[in-house]
Amino acid sequence: MSTTVVFDLPSTPRVTLTLEDDGSYTAVLEVEDLEPQRSVSAEELAAGITSLEPPTVNITPQRTTAETHRRLIDAAQRAVVASVTSTTGDSGGPGGLLMSYLRVARGVRHALRMLDPDSI
Repeated sequence: MSTTVVFDLPSTPRVTLTLEDDGSYTAVLEVEDLEPQRSVSAEELAAGITSLEPPTVNITPQRTTAETHRRLIDAAQRAVVASVTSTTGDSGGPGGLLMSYLRVARGVRHALRMLDPDSI
């Protein structure tokens, strides 16, 4: 039986995180006003990104829980930045990228804590 949690806090993407029976995670990140002008590339698919609208990632279990969580956060950050860049045509520069990565990581980590407080 899969378990789903939703983490929603101002200044972070709304994260809907599902832990499947096989140990894989699916995260859907909702960011306002995104309208990406392209689809997911083959390289992004290989990284676990399944959609840019809304940014969605699916990560299969890795050797350790920590590695699985790290890959989930990395893929979520990459999906949001790709979607934002495709929508606006600009990354926001180093500061914009840093804030995007920070806010996505915060949202996904909190959602992981909601699923299992002892795992992260």
